[in-house]
Amino acid sequence: METSIGEENNQYNMTDPDAGMLRHPGKPLGIHYLRHQSVDAAHGIVVDVAVTAGNVNDLEPYLERVEYMCNHIGLNIQDTGADTSYGTSLIYHEMKRMGIRLHTPKSTDGETYKAELKREHFRYDDEENDYFVCP
Repeated sequence: METSIGEENNQYNMTDPDAGMLRHPGKPLGIHYLRHQSVDAAHGIVVDVAVTAGNVNDLEPYLERVEYMCNHIGLNIQDTGADTSYGTSLIYHEMKRMGIRLHTPKSTDGETYKAELKREHFRYDDEENDYFVCP
């Protein structure tokens, strides 16, 4: 019985439309959910779990979950640890804004630059100032 259909490289499960196509190296290809969990390392306690569709990037729920743990659970988070993929300038900036230190391992893949903003995101003001305006 066929339960999924292809549409421009996306897969949809007709019996579970909230699931998403997982395409992570080393993981089984297919329609899945992802579990994102946060652990209090000092005490070994899981303090938050979020579930997303398999095609959601791990970065998407990260800041929202940290803010939830601070604002709704009342945790006083001072330091966080995450894998290398979380070491983007956006994540570091937002964590610093919240007063939280983020620790990620050094990348062994060479290039660590990850652009969140591209040239087309900026507006050029050429009338009198001759500069780009950040989005």
